[in-house]
Amino acid sequence: MKVDGNWHIVDATNNDMDHIPNALLNLPDFAGERILVEDKAYMTDRHIARYRSDDESCEYYHVMKRFFPVGEAAGQLAGDLQADGEAVLRTDYDLNDERFYGITDDVYEIMGDDTDLYGFYWLGVIYLSTERF
Repeated sequence: MKVDGNWHIVDATNNDMDHIPNALLNLPDFAGERILVEDKAYMTDRHIARYRSDDESCEYYHVMKRFFPVGEAAGQLAGDLQADGEAVLRTDYDLNDERFYGITDDVYEIMGDDTDLYGFYWLGVIYLSTERF
């Protein structure tokens, strides 16, 4: 989809996810290339280059002001968990297990070790809840 003069990845089926909505909406190419494949079955190779974008400004979590650098994620997650019992935000697209567990360790430190946390991450989107889902 073209937004403000830039092409973006859109996956219309992604809203089927219960806990992390719109994880693929308006992604820049460098994030989408990790999981999405465009090939000759969808478009001829010579045309793919026309639809490139590195623009993050229209990505869903940026627009909703729910994108936080890794160093700020734990504080935001803890605040949301304390207020609502669940939290969803996006941090770096290349989030891995080690960094995710580091963030959750920081959330435990803020909220207390007796807090029950449940959650997961996908493509930099973190979902945490104090209730088992």
